[in-house]
Amino acid sequence: MGYLPSRGAFASLDPTVKWSVRLMGLRATDIAWTHNGMAGRDFIYSCGSFPNVPLIGVQGCINYNPTLLRRQMGFAMEVPPLECEIQESFYFPAEGNQAKLRQVSGAWRNIQRKGKVPFGKGPRSSVSMEEFLEMKKARDQLQVEKTELEMSVARIQMSNQEIRVRMEDQDKRHALVVKHFEMDTAYYGKVSQALESSTREHDITKEKLARASKVVEDEKRRQILVRDQREDRVRSLVAEWEAKLKTKEAENIKIIAERDHYIAERDHYFR
Repeated sequence: MGYLPSRGAFASLDPTVKWSVRLMGLRATDIAWTHNGMAGRDFIYSCGSFPNVPLIGVQGCINYNPTLLRRQMGFAMEVPPLECEIQESFYFPAEGNQAKLRQVSGAWRNIQRKGKVPFGKGPRSSVSMEEFLEMKKARDQLQVEKTELEMSVARIQMSNQEIRVRMEDQDKRHALVVKHFEMDTAYYGKVSQALESSTREHDITKEKLARASKVVEDEKRRQILVRDQREDRVRSLVAEWEAKLKTKEAENIKIIAERDHYIAERDHYFR
């Protein structure tokens, strides 16, 4: 038998309620089919020549069938028990069966235990075969999914490796581009500095040219002024000389006239 619930609705029922009524409300999950403290241990499978385990009481003797104990001891029942494994082997009262009682007592001096061998190493589950097969099927499915997942992980790792290689290659190319960019930046910076220096020199030269142009213009204006003054002076001198020349000519004409008059008077006198 299994272990009935010690708490909950089943335990809180009135003890006067019939066991048949109380058991009707139980489910398979309500029963502890395996005792955790006994799970996986060896158990008495038979005694002497008896195919099962005889139990002696004050009133007589009865047997229990070890096949039904396998599940309680934590070992899976792969197939339903055979009819011969669960049927009653013998039952007799103690009175008048002293020889059988001595035979049973002698059988208990030669007990056979089974458990880990051949039912399995270590504690097993208390589930039924159907549940075991379902769990095995689910486990196989999980194993297939695990294999597929491992293959997917392997493919992802390969893809990650390829991506990592491409990223490293891109990083190298990026570093090379950055280096070229820095070199170009430094070069263009020097060119910019040279252009700025050239611009300053150009501005200085332009300023010098502007000052020189101003000086030239001033010199031109001064030369024009001097030329105009010279021309005015020349015209003044020419006019003065012309006036003097006219005066001289007038004086010469007057002298010539006086000379002619003197000659004419002289000629008249000596005639």
